[in-house]
Amino acid sequence: MVQIMSAIPRNMMAEPLELRKIIEPNIASLAAKRATEKDIKHIEDCIKKQEEALKKNDITVKEDSAIHCAIAKAANNSMLLVLLETLHELLYDSRRKSHFGGGSETSIGDHLKILDAIKNKESSKAYDLMLEHLLHTERQILLNIDEDIRKKTPKSNEK
Repeated sequence: MVQIMSAIPRNMMAEPLELRKIIEPNIASLAAKRATEKDIKHIEDCIKKQEEALKKNDITVKEDSAIHCAIAKAANNSMLLVLLETLHELLYDSRRKSHFGGGSETSIGDHLKILDAIKNKESSKAYDLMLEHLLHTERQILLNIDEDIRKKTPKSNEK
């Protein structure tokens, strides 16, 4: 199923990206209301792993997903966690694209801001920051898809 999503044209990515924007800000908001110290520590550990992977120049999609799942666990709703894990699996290849061109650095900065809002029990701020993060991610995914299309499209002066 993952390969199917990577072959989907740019215009068909809109629905799964829209779904993330509906679900994940609400998850962050719930996490800000419900997170325990243990949950917060888990999110912090996941962010540290993403930072370490980035220092090694690794692509950090798995670490990024772990952060989002840790936030979902902190929301204390098992159905949201299952839904998020499934969505992240479906979008793996497109999410991988979001980590090129500075996407990982932006992602870490966004995650730290979201974590701060969760720590401070600021649910509206956590919602807004997660939405902002997803918009950054979406923009990077679409830019990279457009770049892939440009690379595959023959130039008009070529025969």
